[in-house]
Amino acid sequence: MNPLLERLRTMPMQVLVSEMTAGLLMGLVLTTDAIAVGLILMAGLPSGAQSVGILMALLSTAVTGVVVTLGSRLPIAVVGPSVEAAAILSVAAGAIHRELSQSGASGSSLPTVWALVGLSSVLTGLALWSIGRFRWSRFLQFVPYPVLGGFLAGIGWLVVQVGFSLVANGAEGMDLVHQVLQSETLLKLLPGLGLMAVLMALERWFDHFLVLPLCLLGAIALSHGVRLGLGVPLEAAIADGWFLSPLRDSFVIQNAEGNFLSQIHLPTLMQHSGALVGIVLLVPLVLMFEAVGIELALKQETNIDQTLKVNGIANMLIGLGGGSLSHLDLANTLIHQKAGATLRLAGLVAAGCILLALLSRNLLAYLPTFVVFSLTVLAGLDLLVEWLYQSWFRLSRMEYGLVFGIFLVISAVDFLPGIGLGILAACVVFVVNYSRVQAERYRLSGADHPSSVQRSPVLQQILQAEGKQIEILRLQGYLFFGTTTQLLSQVRQRADDPDLMPLRFLVLDFRRVSGMDSSAVLSFVKLRQLAVQHSFQLVFSEVRSPLERQLRQGGCLEEEDLVCHLFAELDRGVEWCENQILLTIPLRRQRSLPLALQLQNWFPHLDDASALMDYLEEISGEVGYLLFRHGDAPDGLFFIESGQISIILELADGTTQRLQTVGAGNIVGERSLYARIPHTSSAVAEKPCTLYWLSAQALGRMENEAPTLAAAFHRFVLHRLTEQLIHREQTLKRLLEDA
Repeated sequence: MNPLLERLRTMPMQVLVSEMTAGLLMGLVLTTDAIAVGLILMAGLPSGAQSVGILMALLSTAVTGVVVTLGSRLPIAVVGPSVEAAAILSVAAGAIHRELSQSGASGSSLPTVWALVGLSSVLTGLALWSIGRFRWSRFLQFVPYPVLGGFLAGIGWLVVQVGFSLVANGAEGMDLVHQVLQSETLLKLLPGLGLMAVLMALERWFDHFLVLPLCLLGAIALSHGVRLGLGVPLEAAIADGWFLSPLRDSFVIQNAEGNFLSQIHLPTLMQHSGALVGIVLLVPLVLMFEAVGIELALKQETNIDQTLKVNGIANMLIGLGGGSLSHLDLANTLIHQKAGATLRLAGLVAAGCILLALLSRNLLAYLPTFVVFSLTVLAGLDLLVEWLYQSWFRLSRMEYGLVFGIFLVISAVDFLPGIGLGILAACVVFVVNYSRVQAERYRLSGADHPSSVQRSPVLQQILQAEGKQIEILRLQGYLFFGTTTQLLSQVRQRADDPDLMPLRFLVLDFRRVSGMDSSAVLSFVKLRQLAVQHSFQLVFSEVRSPLERQLRQGGCLEEEDLVCHLFAELDRGVEWCENQILLTIPLRRQRSLPLALQLQNWFPHLDDASALMDYLEEISGEVGYLLFRHGDAPDGLFFIESGQISIILELADGTTQRLQTVGAGNIVGERSLYARIPHTSSAVAEKPCTLYWLSAQALGRMENEAPTLAAAFHRFVLHRLTEQLIHREQTLKRLLEDA
């Protein structure tokens, strides 16, 4: 028995019913989408050509759906006819028809447009396959996000215009405005506008996959109910433009009498080859971001290069037969997933439904024109709302200005000048932003770059052994989608490496980050998803307000976040990570030990370490207690029995930077005392503390009265200073190696 049939036979009935239902619903959605795109393609040609456009769109959507369903790594991947390509081709098709009609060769319009559509699919498919085959998608990731947004906003405007022209007998420009204001046209627009309002309201109130299919079925049923109630025959309603014509009644290709290819007007085709350039440049970008959106929504890797190759092969196949472009679609895939699809079977059923509609040409006559109008205009409005309204809150003002500028050029002049402006803007933006990128980039572990908190020797040993659970990345320059994608790949390799200590904390230092493209936020959202999958936490440090706002708007940072943590300084973030590690390790409470007992650990060779206590003066300090200030003369040092002291550097601009935090079991002020120079920083209590003060006079008295004790003390201080110097040299060496 065939393996596929065997699998279907053994499939549980509940799963089979679920997959078939999801496939049927998606088949209905794709069929109506393909019909709308087919009408967009031929909007500028005589009404008879619309059947050819619908045929091309239905056939290409079905074939592409089968290829992508079987070849994609995502079983529930669903394609959709390319509205972007259809809008560009519609403008070119209308121009071709006008030029050939004026030259008396109107019979060549359809064959020439058919060749243009097929050629666009072949060339775009070849481009998609090449980009995926040679893994050039990483170069696409460097195209500025606002440039793509400007293209899509312009396409949205073109699609809305085409939608109204479908009801206005193909009128364009000012003729379209005049035709729309006619009472007959307004009457045909009202049902479509009503359906649009219902769809927008329901999709806003109910996030359910059945909203679109049920609205379509309801609109079709209601329109035929009204027609029957008024006693209008179907043929008369079709003649008046209320319903679409059956494919067989206007199947223009049958009238070519075998000379179809010979009627292609090559000079005119070459004259409009600029549309092909725009499509080849635009569709790979759209497909890449569709794939990224699916990864984010489904939290599942799709392999962008594989996706590009599969979609490329499918479009090359359909292009050879004159089919229009189709590719992976985010919205349709999400509807498919919500409908319960989990296997490739549902996608194959959807493709079968499209082929059934194609073969049953009379079924097209039952589809009201206003339904196609609604779907077309809504597709355009979605693009306009996303890029002219929502992007205002998501992009910087400069990025939004770029989007709006490209949109104005496309809507007021033509799509090709808009593409030219977009390419120029992409080059300028890339050059300007790339010039901000700095050479420094550090990658350290918590063992190599501990916090400035000076801990007891026992805690230092623990953190040295466990510090590789902390990974510190110091980012720099202007962050693009491409650079952040590479960062994501490196983090994934680190998290998956079985030879390294499990990653618990990833510290991202933004101190040297000058800016971030809006698309780079997608990578940080995926990084958050990776952190959840691998059970590590993200620590962001020194993130400026504009960057923090971008991360929050993109969904990477949340209120009361348990995955991502923000700190004003890198040192504070690393300290927090170290504290989390220490919390998981059982320790004896040494902080509460009296200083006299702590001295036993510091001077193990002295018979009576408590003798040092005779030279010390006890001091109690509250939070904010100032031990010494920057510029003060050194007149002693402090032993810390309990509490926590921060060493603060005062910068030239009046701000402060924490250099070090010192806890119980340590001393402060020794460097300035032994170097005999004024203090270069200030020392302030962060927590209530108990200190013991050894003045310079008491140290001199110790040297005279107890030289053995003084020598042991000097050795201790010299040992501490040497350890600090060695640690700083090791850190500096590692930073220079990674620079």
